[in-house]
Amino acid sequence: MNADIGSLLEGASRLEFDYAVGDVSEPASISDGSQLPAITRSRTRDEPFSERAQFAATEVNARDGNIGVWDFDPQTPEPTPEPTPTPEQTGDRLIVANIHEDASGNDHENENDEYVVFENTGETTLDLSGWTVEDEADNTYHFPDGFELEPGSKVTLYTGSGTDTEAELYWGSDAAIWNNGGDTIYVMDEDGETVVEKTY
Repeated sequence: MNADIGSLLEGASRLEFDYAVGDVSEPASISDGSQLPAITRSRTRDEPFSERAQFAATEVNARDGNIGVWDFDPQTPEPTPEPTPTPEQTGDRLIVANIHEDASGNDHENENDEYVVFENTGETTLDLSGWTVEDEADNTYHFPDGFELEPGSKVTLYTGSGTDTEAELYWGSDAAIWNNGGDTIYVMDEDGETVVEKTY
């Protein structure tokens, strides 16, 4: 509908339309005051169209003034929504750097060969007081009060028993925790919010 009116007229092989002949002292008007020639009779395509310039000028005025078919609001594309971050992305500082779920021999007799390595990839120290680690079976480990993980540092959480250090922590379980066939590692902060969720 935005095509030039004159072009539309030329493209019609057998189009007949009305146009003004003689005096056009009372031309038709559109809403902005622009005027079209008064319609008095029809002509065929083969006749010259003497009012082409006036029609073209009226079209330009209507387009510039947003009148008629040009009176519309351009469609503004909807912004692409930001993806909802996963818990692992939300943490972005504490990550699961490694999981060794399959201990040598009998898993239940070699608990300290089963472990998870956590890393602080952020730029500030993480105070893990009140944080917990869980599996899909709701086995739960509690980080010691006052335990902190420096930026760039890692800590290994062993399933069995031992003496905690800055780089090694011990669950104290007498049986294997992490399923060899697949499991999910959850880390919850002190408010119970999931900050890490890693499925293997």
